[in-house]
Amino acid sequence: MKPSQQNPLKKASCQRARIGWQGTNRKQRREMTRKIQAADLSLEVVHPDAAGIDIGNEAHYVAVPPTRHDEAVRRFGCTTAELRDLASRLKQHRNLPVARM
Repeated sequence: MKPSQQNPLKKASCQRARIGWQGTNRKQRREMTRKIQAADLSLEVVHPDAAGIDIGNEAHYVAVPPTRHDEAVRRFGCTTAELRDLASRLKQHRNLPVARM
């Protein structure tokens, strides 16, 4: 079939299927990326004295406010002894709510 003889319905359905990121050209993607980067993505501080815990498969990270300890973020492994150290670190900073990340 020659290009001029293509079915117009097929062409329209292909254009409708191209939505989202794949359906945009380079200029449109660049503009969308610029808008995302320009957006204010800051988080609101709810509990300024809260500790944060990042729980992973191989390690856990505990963050306390820098005003409470000179080592603000500390890494703990997953063994029982290291988890007990983690608990004692949190007990050391009494009255800290904990936020799981």
